[in-house]
Amino acid sequence: MSWGEYRQQLEAYGSLYPRYGETFVTQEVAYIEQLAARHPEDYEVLVSFSMLPGTRDALLEAGARDLAVSQGVRELGLDYLPVLATKKAGRSQVHIKVELGYLNFGLRKGSVKIFNDRILGWEIVQVFHDE
Repeated sequence: MSWGEYRQQLEAYGSLYPRYGETFVTQEVAYIEQLAARHPEDYEVLVSFSMLPGTRDALLEAGARDLAVSQGVRELGLDYLPVLATKKAGRSQVHIKVELGYLNFGLRKGSVKIFNDRILGWEIVQVFHDE
């Protein structure tokens, strides 16, 4: 995340808020590292969250996929997920995507609570770009 997001969201409120309609989280450090290399202005700091057990399952339970089933979604056995709804109906869904082989969770205004309610704590584990 950027330093601005870190300060305005985690430091100020202890939670995430979707920017541009969605905020993505992942368990894959390698995925974030390649994003930080390509988009240094957007990925300045890597934050690791300590979460309640079952968070991944809760995100998948509220999850939905893109209309076209990607090979990655199929390989992970997630092609059973419903199709992501558009407009207001989709705000409560978690957008499940597989990019470059990595599973990512798109938190929306109506689904970010699933993640935020399970945060036990967080720490900065890597700084890609200083403030």
